[in-house]
Amino acid sequence: MKTTIDIAEQKLVTVMRMTGARSRKAAVDQALTCLERAERLRRLFEKPLADEVYRDALDPAYDLRRLRAKDKPAHVARLSARESFCRPPIWKRKPA
Repeated sequence: MKTTIDIAEQKLVTVMRMTGARSRKAAVDQALTCLERAERLRRLFEKPLADEVYRDALDPAYDLRRLRAKDKPAHVARLSARESFCRPPIWKRKPA
């Protein structure tokens, strides 16, 4: 659909540079798409969710700490939380 609109040239150039759009049409189309998405998200989060939704959102048997401990490599599992954060990365350590 062809439409004639008055757009500030500097804004259009800035949008084209930021998005990498090669044409004015592509820049305007991308801007409209982003605005539509932002408005949909705003409307989605405008209404608070009911307590039932939160209650059913997570399995009561879900234990994040247990899952993380299971996935840790053996040499990391032996370290305390402080040691694991304070140790330098492997590539910076001196060979033993």
